[in-house]
Amino acid sequence: MSDQTHPLWSGFADWLEIPKKRQRNFLFQLLFFYLLVVLILFLDTSHFRSDVSEGMVCPKTIRSPRNISFVDEQKTNELRRFKEEEVKSLVKPIKNAVPEMIIRMNKFLGEAERYYSDFNQRHLGEEDEKLIASYFSPDLLINSAQIKELLSLPRSEFERLKQTSIQILKNLNQQDITTSNLDAVTGDVKKHVDPLPGGYLFKRLLGEMVRNGLTVNAIEDIEQTRIQRDAAAKAVVPVKRTYQKGQKIIDEGVVVTADDINVLKAIEQQIHKNLLLAFLGNTLLTGLIIIILLLHLRLIRPTILKDASPFHLLGGLWIAALLFGKLVYAFGSAYDQSAFSILLSPLPSIGLLMAILLDSQIAIFHQMLLGILLFAIAEGNAKIAILSLLGGVIGILAWSFSSKSGNIRHQIGWSGVTIGVANTIVILALLVLDSENFA
Repeated sequence: MSDQTHPLWSGFADWLEIPKKRQRNFLFQLLFFYLLVVLILFLDTSHFRSDVSEGMVCPKTIRSPRNISFVDEQKTNELRRFKEEEVKSLVKPIKNAVPEMIIRMNKFLGEAERYYSDFNQRHLGEEDEKLIASYFSPDLLINSAQIKELLSLPRSEFERLKQTSIQILKNLNQQDITTSNLDAVTGDVKKHVDPLPGGYLFKRLLGEMVRNGLTVNAIEDIEQTRIQRDAAAKAVVPVKRTYQKGQKIIDEGVVVTADDINVLKAIEQQIHKNLLLAFLGNTLLTGLIIIILLLHLRLIRPTILKDASPFHLLGGLWIAALLFGKLVYAFGSAYDQSAFSILLSPLPSIGLLMAILLDSQIAIFHQMLLGILLFAIAEGNAKIAILSLLGGVIGILAWSFSSKSGNIRHQIGWSGVTIGVANTIVILALLVLDSENFA
């Protein structure tokens, strides 16, 4: 196999002062280190699964595995449908519809007046159907049996029947009557008739006349109604739900609802959508930090790049710091103990080891880089990153100032005490800054 590498890499490796015989192996080791760091950052330890169904009792408290926001499509669609229903149907009045209803009613009443005047208080039998037909046009508002019943009304009630029927018809036509609400309007006739004085026969005949005299006076503008309803639906702001990491979604012992299932499924979908973005973000961040790492070593300690052993040691300490940081954070998150992640952060110990085995200046700079990656591991939890970073830096400084002493145990012990004191001060400072702790 040829030892030739890409000219761009060869040029960069030459600038890093890596010996020619090591450049190929160094590239493979660097790529392995790069991929391992990306894998540690990308590894999802939450394993969020919504193993519940609607109607069952939740066996344990389900919490959000991370800070997550998503659009609740179900609630948004419900709100859109509600807004659409709020938009009333747009109608176009039918020209002359109301006057024609009044004319029809007046025509019938005129025919009824002639019939009533000629046969008032007389009893007509079945053989008089032809006689009734001679008085009325085919467009009857009541049937022939009811027409005969008109003769049973006193003159005063008959006159009131004529006047009241026209007035009720006019009152009902003050609203738009379409094919969709015609039945509802005819059903309202009873509300107008019942309060009136008069006997049962008077009210029954009056109601029947008005109901049969009603027709539509407007038509629905379907196209304009659809446009306005679509506009109302589009104006709805999507319902956005936000859950903080560790926030309760369903309490233990609570019956799981359809809305709970909707939320759990949405969180699962959002987590899957974020996987690719998380991978790309971790890849770019790791690549940039490794470039910074190489540039810093080239400018400050090029001997580490020239010799394989110290570089392997540095890489091993990096992997150990990130791997233990991931494990500690995952364990703390699983048991909802963020303090666990803070107190057992490996960064101060790794920083102290770097200072002892390599160099204090190198250790401090690499603490900064590891602090950035720990911030990513902790999903943006600044407290964990700040405490770990400051504890590590202070421990390294304590080691540096005590390095003149010949007792290494004393130096390590003193550095550990210093880290503990520093962490205590930082924790108190963050508690003071976080006003919610004093609420």
